[in-house]
Amino acid sequence: MVGKKLKAFGKAKGWHRGTDSVFGLEHGFQVNIFQGGILANPQFKLICVETTLLDQGTQSAIVEAINARKEEVGFASVETTDRSVAIRFLETLRSTKVAKLEQAIALLIATLETSGVRPHFSTFINEDARLAYVHNGKGTLLSKSEREELQRKIERESQLRKEEEQGYLFGAVGACAWGTLGVIVWVLVAYYFELITTFLAFLIAILSVHGYRKAGGTMGGGTKPVLIAVNLLLLVAATFFTFYIELHGYDMSILESWVYLTEDPLAQRGFYGNLAMSMLFGTVAVLYIVSDVNTKGDFLETASVL
Repeated sequence: MVGKKLKAFGKAKGWHRGTDSVFGLEHGFQVNIFQGGILANPQFKLICVETTLLDQGTQSAIVEAINARKEEVGFASVETTDRSVAIRFLETLRSTKVAKLEQAIALLIATLETSGVRPHFSTFINEDARLAYVHNGKGTLLSKSEREELQRKIERESQLRKEEEQGYLFGAVGACAWGTLGVIVWVLVAYYFELITTFLAFLIAILSVHGYRKAGGTMGGGTKPVLIAVNLLLLVAATFFTFYIELHGYDMSILESWVYLTEDPLAQRGFYGNLAMSMLFGTVAVLYIVSDVNTKGDFLETASVL
């Protein structure tokens, strides 16, 4: 998600839009400004500049130089990889001001130029020959030959992935199997500590997604609905087995616990109350985890102009 202010910022520069960013050229350097999604905690803006290969010594020197102006610019941290340098702003109640974004970009570019670092692509290629694309959600500028090479790589990987996929059913079975481990933890914590937390719902969701992938579940339009359905069923199971383990002390079997639940109105009120609480916590976790699952695989698409 890209907010209105960030869109306006990018539009004023003649930039393009990525999945969660705006991007374009600044003094020959490719710049992406990422914005945290609606569920990100804390919210943030990340200004990332791509470079040629950076060794550890150069990275350390760049971080030190940028951090020297940390208080003045007001950013939270500096992050580097072997081919990029980024400044992160954390946001709570207020969005980062445009002037701060401009100041951070200028600081990044000036530091890189002073350090003798060049843009990540050859400056000898005419900028007009590069078109804007979104690669796995990230904005990038590619020449025709670079795009064709990347597209071939994506197609090869997509074919390999399809050959390894086993279908939605296998994925659902894997999600249930791994998610059950989270259910066991949920039941034990609920029984011994009398506690239901969102963390446990996150655990079930994370394990179910892992199980879906391990089982070779198909990544497509049905992936997220399958995962959501599996997680909701697992939450119902977690609530029921928590109910059962409480009755186990009265020497009731699972079947007897089920009969008791279906026949006793007081037990039903307690069970449905606990189920509502589980769903309240669980839905937040499931939507957060499942919404982040990449079902498209590696992808490349033309970026839209802001």
